[in-house]
Amino acid sequence: MSAKGPKKKKNAALIAGIVVTAIVLIIVLVALLALGYIYMRLNSIQRIPQVQQSSVTETFEQDSIGEDNSAMVVDPGDVTWPVTNPAEESESTYDGEWVYSDPNIVNILLIGIDGREYSGRSDTMILCSLNREKKTVSMTSFLRDLYVQIPGYSDNRLNAAYAFGGTDLLDAALELNFGIHVDGHVMVDFNSFPQVIDALGGVDITLTQAESDYLGLSGAGDYHMDGELAMRYSRIRYIDSDFGRTNRQRTVLNSLFMRFKDLGWGEILGAANQVLDLVYTDMDAGTILAYGSEMLGVQEIEQHHVPDDGEYYDAVINGMMVLVPYLDDIHTRLGEVLYGIG
Repeated sequence: MSAKGPKKKKNAALIAGIVVTAIVLIIVLVALLALGYIYMRLNSIQRIPQVQQSSVTETFEQDSIGEDNSAMVVDPGDVTWPVTNPAEESESTYDGEWVYSDPNIVNILLIGIDGREYSGRSDTMILCSLNREKKTVSMTSFLRDLYVQIPGYSDNRLNAAYAFGGTDLLDAALELNFGIHVDGHVMVDFNSFPQVIDALGGVDITLTQAESDYLGLSGAGDYHMDGELAMRYSRIRYIDSDFGRTNRQRTVLNSLFMRFKDLGWGEILGAANQVLDLVYTDMDAGTILAYGSEMLGVQEIEQHHVPDDGEYYDAVINGMMVLVPYLDDIHTRLGEVLYGIG
């Protein structure tokens, strides 16, 4: 009789081991199926369309300039740059040292296009810089009216670069003028913007009195906004300036990011099902998953805009009201706030 005890215990342990192994295999199988589904969905994201430079005619947007406009009229030839456009100068001062590089920094450019099937000028350009070492994200808006060098073209507004040559030319313009290398892109049409926000459950925004009055709401304070109201908020420009507009856009993105971090995996998958059909990217599934997992560990979000106070002057060039940047100053500041240089 005494010999049966250990045998029973051995059999019970064997059965328990089999059950545990089966449970682990089921969990692994479910995880693999979920991962496979996520990969499938991520690989189904629409790809950013290519803009053929040869089919684009260079143009300058013409502004209605009133008599009370105080900006000075400047000849394009009177604007000088610390680095020169290699496509236009026989002796270029542009070299790799101007472009910042750090394996701990990942730069993803968010591009907002105002309809027209992702053609035309980039209405919004926000650089999301992930610092892997510090676990922070910096959102930097580049104003569309910046007067910059565009490789292969005349100097123009920054928002013209995408219209003339897509993301490749926009990236080249950001490298040449600001020393910033872009690692990937996410693009959204403003017509789809409300659906993206609604898929994530809306955003929480604190309004000023002026913003509330413009939107026809009941006063300054905190509001939970659906997609349509958030889009109207992010496009407000006339109560202040384009600087205020870009600040509001970053505020919406910050609220979206914090909302995303609070979602459970089931909610994330449900929201992703809707959002992934509304955006374009040039990143593959593995890259998106890698960056996304790192973003979830972010503890702090910083906000910046280019140019900042004192980094530009207003001018009228080729019929355009533009912001002429002091590139040396901007380049130095971006090195400090994004790369910790200086």
